Amino acid sequence: MATTTMATTTTTTTTTTTTNTSAATGTPASTTASTTFTPPTISSKTSNIIIVIIVIIAIIFFIIIVIVIITITIIIIIIIIIIIIIIVIVIVIVIIIVIVIVIIIVVVVVIIVIVNIILHLFFRRLLLLFLLLLLLLFIIIILILLIIIIVVIIIIVVAVVIVIIIIIVIIIIIIIIIIVVVVVVLLLLLLINIIIIIILIIINVNSNSEDDDDDDDDNNNNKKQQ
Repeated sequence: MATTTMATTTTTTTTTTTTNTSAATGTPASTTASTTFTPPTISSKTSNIIIVIIVIIAIIFFIIIVIVIITITIIIIIIIIIIIIIIVIVIVIVIIIVIVIVIIIVVVVVIIVIVNIILHLFFRRLLLLFLLLLLLLFIIIILILLIIIIVVIIIIVVAVVIVIIIIIVIIIIIIIIIIVVVVVVLLLLLLINIIIIIILIIINVNSNSEDDDDDDDDNNNNKKQQ
């Protein structure tokens, strides 16, 4: 009878544990590497610098706003003064024209009365004709004066309107320029502020990471010495 021998293969899994043996006590000391995530922190010095920068930017904003308000107020006051001066000049011119017209009318009336008296005393036949001529002349003079007054008033009103329109356009242009300049300056200051804060945060984070690395190196060196 033939005997059959079966070969059995056994697989063995070995787990290797690395231990460090303490030289003093001889007891094994296990080494465990742990990784923990620490969020970046901002030191008190960096936060104080950021607060100072923000305060300086806020003061600059306040100064710019105050300067803009004062500038706009001064411009508006100057324009109001100019408009008042123009209105006063127009009123004075109209008063002068009215006074001149009244004087002319008074002179003409006086001349007519004197001539009428003379004709009534010496030339009674020519009195009616002369009165008619004087009346016609008087009417013509009044019409001419009225036309002159109307033309002068129209010219003055048009000039005042043109001046006011020009002043309003200049005010609008100045206000737009001031607003654009202020907005650009504020945006630049805000951008500079953001860049400075980002740079300070990056510097602080790098310094914290370097400190953490130094602490890890010190711990590893202490463990190796033990």
